This record gives sequence, structure tokens and C-alpha cells, in this order.
Amino acid sequence: MERYFNTEGVCDPDIHYMVNLDVRLSRIKQRYVDKGKYFIINKGRQYGKTTTLRALAEYLKGEYLVCAMDFQETGTEEFRDEAAFSHAFAEILLAVLNSLDLEKTENLTGSLDEFSKRIQGGTLRELFARISRLCMEASQPVVLIIDEVDSASNNQVFLDFLAILRSYYLERKKAHVSFGDSCRGV
Repeated sequence: MERYFNTEGVCDPDIHYMVNLDVRLSRIKQRYVDKGKYFIINKGRQYGKTTTLRALAEYLKGEYLVCAMDFQETGTEEFRDEAAFSHAFAEILLAVLNSLDLEKTENLTGSLDEFSKRIQGGTLRELFARISRLCMEASQPVVLIIDEVDSASNNQVFLDFLAILRSYYLERKKAHVSFGDSCRGV
């Protein structure tokens, strides 16, 4: 297949003309991920955010347990309330973990799996407790990447989720919050 300029979605360097991302990925890793920073990539449509995040996930995977999620796969029903969102988030995160190397994740999914199989979902607080547990038990630092958050940005449940995520990040050094240094966010 002849290479071409892609304007409709994620770029693949094997089939699309694109900028070399190595320097950008190295900078993101050094300035943000390695320092445990919570950060956001915000730009208009078709500026390469998804391409960059997918490349970043690949770039980090040897050193970190990368959980790269995409909220494009989340429908309106999953945002109806806290329980539905928590359940959907746990299911998506489980699917991501199950797609990774089993050596890294074989003992990490039990708590999330039990949570996602409930008939009724749980609270955001319980979801975060289980994510914290996952981070503490992981053999590598965990990086959470969430793409396409704009599809959920006008939703109160998602805004609550972001507030709690930020709170866990800010309080990560305190003993009562176990999110800890082992989790890093994007």
C-alpha cells in the first residue's frame, strides 16, 4: 500500500506520512509521566491527540503498566448515574487489563472483576478504592490514559469522576489515600 496523508483518524507510521513522535514522547515521559504528574492533552479535532496517546502507551509499556482507555466506546446509558458509570468504567478497565501481558496483570483483576459482575454497580468511591488496590499490587507503576473524554465532558457523573481523580492525585502522599506513587495519570 502506498503511504498517504491521513486526515480521518489515528495515524500509523507504516501507512501514513506523519511527524516522528520520538522526541515528543520522550519529553512527555520525562516531564510528566516519570514525575508522576497528572496532565491533559487538549487541542482541536485532527491535531494528533489520539495518535500521540496511542504512541505514548506503546512507548511506556516496558516500564509502566499502561491502562489506555477510550471513552468513545461509552454510551449515554453508562453516564445515567454513578453506579452505571462506575460499572462501565470497571468493565472497560478490566478489558484493557485482560488485553495486556498476563504476567503483569494476572493477580490484579480480581477486585475489579468482582465489582464489575455485580447486578448493581457501586459508587465512584468504591471504584477508586479498587483502582487504588490495583495500583498498590501492580509490579510496575500504573499509567492511566483516557482518550476522547470530550464525549463525556458535559456529564455530571463524569465531572464527579474527574474531581475524585484529581483529589486522589492531590492527596496521593497521605496515608488514607492509597492511590499512591504507583499510579500516574494522563
